[in-house]
Amino acid sequence: MKKIYSSPRVIILLSAALFYFLFFGIGAGINVLLIAGFSVFLFLLFRKNLPGKIFYLLLGGMMVSSIAVVFAHSGFSIIIFWSCLVLFIGNFAYQQIQHLHYGLLLSLKSVTRIPATVIGYFPVVIGKRKRNYTSYLRFIFIPILTLMAIFILYSSSNVLFYQSFEKLFDSLDDFFSTISFSRLLFFMLGILIFSLCFVQINSSGIIISDSTLDLNLTRKKRKSPIRSLNRLLLRKRQIVIVFFLLLNMMILLLNYLDITNIWFGFHWDGGYLKDMVHEGTYLLIVAIIISIAVSVYYLNSNIVFMKDNHLFNALVIAWLGQNGIMIISVTLRNMIYIEHFALAYKRIFVYFFLGACFIGLLSIILMIRNKKSVGFLLSVNSISLYLIMICSACFNWDGVIARYNFSHYNKSFVHYNFLIGLNDSALPYMDYSDEKLKEINTVQNNLFSFASSVEYTNINFGDEVKSRKDIFKKRWEQHSWLEWNYPEYRAYQLLFK
Repeated sequence: MKKIYSSPRVIILLSAALFYFLFFGIGAGINVLLIAGFSVFLFLLFRKNLPGKIFYLLLGGMMVSSIAVVFAHSGFSIIIFWSCLVLFIGNFAYQQIQHLHYGLLLSLKSVTRIPATVIGYFPVVIGKRKRNYTSYLRFIFIPILTLMAIFILYSSSNVLFYQSFEKLFDSLDDFFSTISFSRLLFFMLGILIFSLCFVQINSSGIIISDSTLDLNLTRKKRKSPIRSLNRLLLRKRQIVIVFFLLLNMMILLLNYLDITNIWFGFHWDGGYLKDMVHEGTYLLIVAIIISIAVSVYYLNSNIVFMKDNHLFNALVIAWLGQNGIMIISVTLRNMIYIEHFALAYKRIFVYFFLGACFIGLLSIILMIRNKKSVGFLLSVNSISLYLIMICSACFNWDGVIARYNFSHYNKSFVHYNFLIGLNDSALPYMDYSDEKLKEINTVQNNLFSFASSVEYTNINFGDEVKSRKDIFKKRWEQHSWLEWNYPEYRAYQLLFK
């Protein structure tokens, strides 16, 4: 009996059946927490060696994201959970993973090996022996296709011939109508997901790279026929110093303009502010990419080990520090944007992106000071991105946006067309009387002249919310207990109790 229940084939089928029961035709809620707990059970059931710290990080991230689905329940948190689940079970093949970025690569490789794993455990699909597909094509498929084509021609040309087989067609139609292909496909999806638990990766370049990665930068000794190799290296450092000096001068001018015009000299002219924020964000993205590229090219070389390197290090750190000032500038741009145009998804996630950029800059500075390798850079930033991603999934942003935007209607733009698209958990914070909405519209028209003819004429926000409330009430009262989540439960209590 123990052997049967430990059989990968049986476990995959049982897991797919559980997946089907929990999710087919059912929204995300407690079922996410249950499937996460079941994945932990599979890990404990088939654990052979002591997993590494990174694997436990993946386990923790998967569990936290599943809890976030129940208590935050945003579309983003659901996406993050399924990503974390695949990342977690995708590393079952090598649980001693030491670096998160290699864990991501390993999970992607595990996904590519799902078909081979399914075929290995369910050989009945194509058989264990080699098949001569040319013979199958010549002696089975071509005759069958020929018979079908001729049968269709005969049926089309002779009504009596068609009527002779009409009862057979009706019986076949009734048979296939009883089969739900959507259910079969969903069950197959469960098989594919949980086949990840049994993917075999015995020897892999990813595993070798992960186990041999050196976080410290080592000096590469090279033999050269040129006697003046040290002089060439010195000349290279001089060029790099001039390069970073020019970079610092350019970014200094840029930061000066931002400080004088954004930090202390900004005056809103009553228009849109998208360009001001988006341009700064895109500029920061390019700057960070350049920072990483430069660190890889210059800091991963023997220049770092040269004596009297104080000027070189100072210029690089100064440049990275000025990138940090750019982060502050973009933060202020985003704050100004929110002050006048309230909250939206992108404006919130700009802050998470800026946090990731700040950690990235700090890691490059540590790389310079402690002579760390590019592997150190990738390892630190992959973990920081993963933790930031998990953290960003732990909030019900739709509710936060609705509450904030309507509470600041007297000074921030209330974008009705955007707000009506928020999920049901935000409905209690958008449910206002017609009198209150008229007051909001009056204040908004006085503050934002560009919105009067578009934002409040083409949409009846009160009627839209009432329609959404009726749909939500009917859905919530008929929902499965597996779909239960706190934000929608709270919304129902506020609206109808």
